Amino acid sequence: MLQTAADNSSDFSPAVLVAVKYNFYVDDCLKSVDSEAEPVGLINELITLLRRGGFELKKWLTNRPAVLSNVSVTNRADSSVSLDLENKETGHVLGVKWNYAEDELQIHINMKSKPFIRRGMLSVASSVCDPLGMLAPVIFFAKIILQDLCRTGIGWDDEVDEQTSHRWKKWLCGLPRLSSVAIRRCLFPVTVDLSSCATMELHHFADASSKGYGTVSYLRTIDEKGKIYCSLCC
Repeated sequence: MLQTAADNSSDFSPAVLVAVKYNFYVDDCLKSVDSEAEPVGLINELITLLRRGGFELKKWLTNRPAVLSNVSVTNRADSSVSLDLENKETGHVLGVKWNYAEDELQIHINMKSKPFIRRGMLSVASSVCDPLGMLAPVIFFAKIILQDLCRTGIGWDDEVDEQTSHRWKKWLCGLPRLSSVAIRRCLFPVTVDLSSCATMELHHFADASSKGYGTVSYLRTIDEKGKIYCSLCC
């Protein structure tokens, strides 16, 4: 894709070339813009540019129906063809569930049954898709159990003891509750005018124990009226 962009750089706008260089993750393009008018031309140019290299961009999805109405039906994601945002349809981006009606990232857990052996437990813990690290406080407990098993010298295919089995079952039973977690994709409420924000602050918290360590960052925004908004960054 980078070579295609370089070979055709004189025929397309700088914004399109920047999108190819910085906004693709494997085969997903993730792009945010400031207005509804901006992405229409960007989408069409991206499709035209990358088609020259044999790359067909499909399954477009957006949180603004006015934008998607300018995209060919055949190029839209299946779940968005109706443009009916009242149905709260969801799509997937890098394995993360995206409710594009509410513009929220949601947790989707699809656990497969695995035997209670070290190999199976590692497979389950690794199958929880968490590219943004939002589930780190939950996956942490699975890692502790696996770490303890490693210390005992147990084989990959040996059954675990009763105490470990109980800890593991308790962790598994809690996973379905993650489906109720939703995280705003945008760091600002849609009602906020960024030009009216008086201050923006990043707040970082960190802590550690003998078992592990963690850190979390929030964006704290104060508008001209003194109203405060806090958003989880990572």
